[in-house]
Amino acid sequence: MVALSFSLFKNKLLSAEKTQTVRTPRKSPIKVGCKLQIYWKQRSPKESEKLFDAECTKVQSISINHLRKEVYLDNTTLSATEIEHFAQLDGFENSEDFFDYFGEFKGVVIHWKRLVTELTEENNEQT
Repeated sequence: MVALSFSLFKNKLLSAEKTQTVRTPRKSPIKVGCKLQIYWKQRSPKESEKLFDAECTKVQSISINHLRKEVYLDNTTLSATEIEHFAQLDGFENSEDFFDYFGEFKGVVIHWKRLVTELTEENNEQT
């Protein structure tokens, strides 16, 4: 399993509004089918929380050109409408916030589906 930690968009992760993440490439790349553990602030002892398990469904290359307001996914240029949609899927309110956050960037987009797991302790206590 591979752990992915987040410090933004907790509610969007939990509600499944956010099912992708833009990351720098890893030494051992994440591949389709890889099991993922999604964490909130994993390196912060007081705030660390495992949110859920997931499975990688797709990995794409991404290049972001902040100055030109361009995004390339798998070497395909996205339209302004597609960029806006992509930014929102990634958790941002709009493409401007997305470009401000990433600036000039090259990396990968990891897509996932949440895995159904056993009931949490909280849910078990209610039954």
